[in-house]
Amino acid sequence: MVDVYSFGVVLRELTTGLLPFEDLSLVQAAYVVCVGNARLPLSPSCPPAINNLIEKCWSAKPAKWPEFSHIMSVLEIYDRCLRQGLPLLPQPLPSPLADFFKLRPFRKMMLLLSKPWLPARSAAAEPWVADRLKLMIGKRFATGSDSRVYRGIYGRQAVAVKMIRAPERDDDKRRALEEQFNTEVTLLWRLRHPNMVQLVAAYREPPVYCVITEYMSRGTLRAYLHAREPYSLPPETVVRLALDVARGMEYIHAQGIVHRDLKSLNLLLDDGVRAKVADLGTSCLESHCGDKCSRMGTYRWMAPEMIDDKHCTRKVDVYSFGVVLWELTTGLLPFEDLSPVQAAYAICVGNARPPLSPACPPVINSLIERCWSAKPAKRPEFSHIVSVLEIYDRCLRQGLPLLPQPLPSPLTDFIKLRPFRKMMLLLSSFKVRSKN
Repeated sequence: MVDVYSFGVVLRELTTGLLPFEDLSLVQAAYVVCVGNARLPLSPSCPPAINNLIEKCWSAKPAKWPEFSHIMSVLEIYDRCLRQGLPLLPQPLPSPLADFFKLRPFRKMMLLLSKPWLPARSAAAEPWVADRLKLMIGKRFATGSDSRVYRGIYGRQAVAVKMIRAPERDDDKRRALEEQFNTEVTLLWRLRHPNMVQLVAAYREPPVYCVITEYMSRGTLRAYLHAREPYSLPPETVVRLALDVARGMEYIHAQGIVHRDLKSLNLLLDDGVRAKVADLGTSCLESHCGDKCSRMGTYRWMAPEMIDDKHCTRKVDVYSFGVVLWELTTGLLPFEDLSPVQAAYAICVGNARPPLSPACPPVINSLIERCWSAKPAKRPEFSHIVSVLEIYDRCLRQGLPLLPQPLPSPLTDFIKLRPFRKMMLLLSSFKVRSKN
């Protein structure tokens, strides 16, 4: 391992062209290195990622020195980046698990036999596990209460890297964050849709959990609206973005999943300003989360039954979509003059809703009111919302007026069913009577 330290000095020579400690004698250089922990000044013109690698190599603690296998991997990545004109980003040291998989088969077997308690994780069980050597982490661009989000490159793909750190002394919080990580990764890996943010990979090294997703260059819908003047989004853009969100949510609901935290902060925009649904950490299967909605979601976008800790269905997402659609028509934050708790009280006790935009087409305001109805049964399904918005989108592109669209009747829904399911419903509607 002492060779790694020496390699760090050689790498510094390459970046500066200078002899190490050239103004000192050999004995003086040895003394300042050993006793004073002195190191050579780094080149200010050298890429920071290479200077970072030098510092890792000549760390005072040998345990922190990287293996040459890691150094080679990092330099190969930097070589490809320089040839392709890509930025150089610092590379994390591999975990003990990554080092283990580089061992030869016989040595792997001996280590496993010497540690029978080592838990096995098969690739089949967790196909989303990241190859850490492919990951380059760059600058941080967002911060949450328990997470930091960085730009990065995974292989050759631009990605967003969300790092979650669980508190070691708060067992309840740690378990909750681990459960959110497991939920988000499992669901995102299953869901593939143009209006869903795609999971690229993930890994866990408690207390740190990492989720790697496609990079959405335009940020959140909330930030996009905040940067514009209120009420300035044209109806064509309002309908197009709302349709993106509705299609993503229709797909999620078709998989039997309830998002439970749909809001403009969890909707991301790509280069073409198209919206995708993100952040499924608080999601659940509808069949399992009816009575487990307490403390989920965000008050300003939360349905009254969630605030009141009552039985919840997928219609809580429709309510939240109504608030998002209102944001698109106004550009404002819902209940911005109230605290989150005051907003929750106004929604649940006073049945309050944000004031509708007078400049918005009346049919869109009507759709908003149906979505955030206090009665979940009166809220439309996302399949209906998508159909209505598609009609409005065509009308706006063709210069036609927007007209109210009726809610589908039970008969309309029945006609859309597949033949076998129709037959089963008809048979179940008849009562079989035995003859005496």
